[in-house]
Amino acid sequence: MDHGRRVNQQSLALAREWRRLGRVATAVALLTSPALFVLLHSTYDWPIGWALAGTLLGVAAFRGLIDVLAHRLIPAPALYGAESQLRDQDVLSRRRLWYWRRKYRQLLWLAVLFVVALLLTMLLSLVFGGDTSVGGSIETMGDLFAAFAPLLIQYVPIITVLFFANFLILFGPLLLLGIQQIKGYEPGDADWGVKLSDVRGQVEAKQEITRVVSLWQSGEEFEKAGGKRERGVLFLGAPGTGKTMLSKGIATSFNCPFVSIPGSGFAQTFIGMDAVLVRFLARKAKKLAAKWGGQCIVFIDEIDAVGMRRQSLGSGFEAEPAFHGPRGALNPTGDLILETAEWREWLFQEREGERPWAYPAPVVRLAGAIKRFMVPGMGGTGGGLALNQLLVVMDGIDDPPATKRFLTRRLNTFLDALYVVPQRIGRVKLRLRPPRPRKEEIYFIGACNVALERLDPALTRPGRMGRHIHFRTPAWEDRRDIFDLYLGKVAHEPELDEPYRRDELARITNGYSPAMIDQVCSLALTYAHSDGREAFSRNDLVEAMTTVEAGVAIGQPYPKHEERATAIHEAGHAVCGHLYLENRLSTRLSI
Repeated sequence: MDHGRRVNQQSLALAREWRRLGRVATAVALLTSPALFVLLHSTYDWPIGWALAGTLLGVAAFRGLIDVLAHRLIPAPALYGAESQLRDQDVLSRRRLWYWRRKYRQLLWLAVLFVVALLLTMLLSLVFGGDTSVGGSIETMGDLFAAFAPLLIQYVPIITVLFFANFLILFGPLLLLGIQQIKGYEPGDADWGVKLSDVRGQVEAKQEITRVVSLWQSGEEFEKAGGKRERGVLFLGAPGTGKTMLSKGIATSFNCPFVSIPGSGFAQTFIGMDAVLVRFLARKAKKLAAKWGGQCIVFIDEIDAVGMRRQSLGSGFEAEPAFHGPRGALNPTGDLILETAEWREWLFQEREGERPWAYPAPVVRLAGAIKRFMVPGMGGTGGGLALNQLLVVMDGIDDPPATKRFLTRRLNTFLDALYVVPQRIGRVKLRLRPPRPRKEEIYFIGACNVALERLDPALTRPGRMGRHIHFRTPAWEDRRDIFDLYLGKVAHEPELDEPYRRDELARITNGYSPAMIDQVCSLALTYAHSDGREAFSRNDLVEAMTTVEAGVAIGQPYPKHEERATAIHEAGHAVCGHLYLENRLSTRLSI
């Protein structure tokens, strides 16, 4: 804990130093702006308005250049859990950095293209006897552009529109429905309304995810010490235990973009479209990561819809004993044989053969053909493509750019094929260095409520979603804490604030999830408002619990003799339980 506080204080100090550096750079730019204005207005005879605009642009460009150069030399601070002022300043700094980094990169490419075009024009002028000076070459470039511009303007848009129109007509509507489920949120775009403190009853899960997220945002020292950051985290637990709420709390506290998609969003009608959605998801995450400092979180809710164990690997559960061979071997090697009643039953079923279909064979074959060929994505193979593509994307996040790898490999191969160009001269290498991996860090969070064995082991292995965080059903202390949270948000009678009442509520909601407790409080307030009361009471809570557990009560009257007999019978259960079952208290009595 002391080390964590030390790292946090260092990060906060670095953030404050960044702010001071930005103010100093702005002051220097402003102090030098009069000299730039005099240069533009007096030396180059610019009008006052244009000189002022040029001076403003020059100050901004100089300031942006300082940010770009400084961020290459000084690491960015980790602001996970910092005060809101520093986080807001960090958002502004990242936005400025992204803008000017992009502008300078575009300016560099334009300069390179201009120089290449100028050299080619000078070479053509030399061959055909034209003006080879710089001014003459620039004038020649202008004439060529004026000649070919109408053709480009006329034919290139037509070809482009026809290509995309055919694609959109075939796959556009269905693909658009899938893309709409991919939601991207930049810092400051959306207020989730959920903080980490709002996630109750999952102390261990919050501690574990806090460790992981802290390393995601600032783990340079951890990596220098030989550690490796987790690529993905998997939330496992029953519905309503707080998995999605915790992910929203992470999106609120972690100052980076957040992309979410439900697992069912990958289900598409035609083969290959689900893989296209995965590629689009990765591209969107990489673009947001490049814009916001190189990090992005991808949250896949109900990931079991896309990450179930593939059919070739089995179901993940052994519903029946697994026998190998005709003699009852319990392992593939055959060295453990136990002839049991289960084995004899299994052998009898094997000899019996397949059971006939309820429908005629031609109907079954026709249905299979329609399923496989006419709508192949619905036949079970389409989801496998989405899973396979997701695994490839998770492994390829750290790969160098494909274009750079291709150009580097081709150029180095060409130089090697010339034979006369050595690998190096002294310490100078005459080959391009292998491209470095991308700086964008994409982290994945998945949530599901199925057993871990039901998911594909390739997805849950270390290096992908190897960190598994289990969400348990809240214990007594957790349920009391959850009631403290939700009762503080709704109007209720003061009696429910008494400690013994809170203890009772925690006792009688054994097995409740946080979502169920939230629903009970909201439903109790609904009952109170329907009766014209502004706050609900304990009786409203009990009625709401009964509705959540057993559904809406149906007013079906019992015969009087059966009603009395049933009441006596159930009362006997309650009395015996009270007398003979220790540590067991009745919650509520009803027939």
